[in-house]
Amino acid sequence: MKTEGNNIKLGIFVMCGLAILVITLYLVGENKNNWGSGIEVKIQFSDLDGLVEGDNVLYAGMAAGSVKKIQILKDTTIEVTLLVNNKTGHFIKRNSVATIGSEGLMGNKVINISPVAGNADLIKDGDYLASRQPIGIEQMLPKLSRIGDNVELVSGVLKNTVLALDSSQLMKLMKDSNTAKQLRSSLTNAQLTIQNTAEMTAVFRNLAYQTKNGKGALGLLVADSGFAHVVSKTMNQIADASHNVNEASLKLNNTASNINDEILHGKGMLNLLLTDSASAGNISKSLLNIKNGTDGFNQNMEALKHNFLFRGYFRKQQKEEAKQLNKTGAQ
Repeated sequence: MKTEGNNIKLGIFVMCGLAILVITLYLVGENKNNWGSGIEVKIQFSDLDGLVEGDNVLYAGMAAGSVKKIQILKDTTIEVTLLVNNKTGHFIKRNSVATIGSEGLMGNKVINISPVAGNADLIKDGDYLASRQPIGIEQMLPKLSRIGDNVELVSGVLKNTVLALDSSQLMKLMKDSNTAKQLRSSLTNAQLTIQNTAEMTAVFRNLAYQTKNGKGALGLLVADSGFAHVVSKTMNQIADASHNVNEASLKLNNTASNINDEILHGKGMLNLLLTDSASAGNISKSLLNIKNGTDGFNQNMEALKHNFLFRGYFRKQQKEEAKQLNKTGAQ
């Protein structure tokens, strides 16, 4: 009986030791810190998304502590108390931001503390950290559904656009080999045009350089001050000549005016000849008589040429004239 009692006690002791060992291994494997010392900080959330006491706390991806306590303050505020180990707490600042995440895709919930740039004091017991509400699967599914609908709509529009483009004239032109040849020829012509333009630009640049340095006729006009002086002097002379011409024109106008007055109102011969019709008739008769006398004189001279008394004289005159003509032709 005594041996059996000792065996029972030994079995109970072994079982208790195994239980303690399993619990210890579990707590160490889960990196729990429920009984350790550290810095208590608090965070407020509106939704914990499945977070429970004992879940891990990470700082910049490293283990930093655990969730010590969860308390509901009101219907929209839940306060979470974190126990951060001293080793990591010496690097966490008050301006850090906490969010609720998951270990893997469907693992346990964790609180991620992310550092924020800027100067701030280190955390101490009782401090509150800012929180950022995570986006859960429930919030993402409606957005993903809307994105899927939009993708489907865009895909349909894109399909119709591709079909319309495939049957359009533009695609036929692109498939036509002649179009490619014409396009290549146009590009070649454009390249030649650009080359010619560059050559013309070089010519104009050279012309501008020569003009600036006084070379060529244009450069002489632009850069030669002496030539400019000659041009200025010439223009002055032209202006003086124009002034003299104007004065001569005025004098000629005055003379013409005086002659006109003399003709219309004067008493001289010019007025008599131009205004008196009787005098004009007499002058016309006199001119007719002179013409008749001249004709008669010519007839008398012809008669003298045929008269035997003067025939020798006129023949001699004709011979002399012929000799003079021959000498002139020989020279």
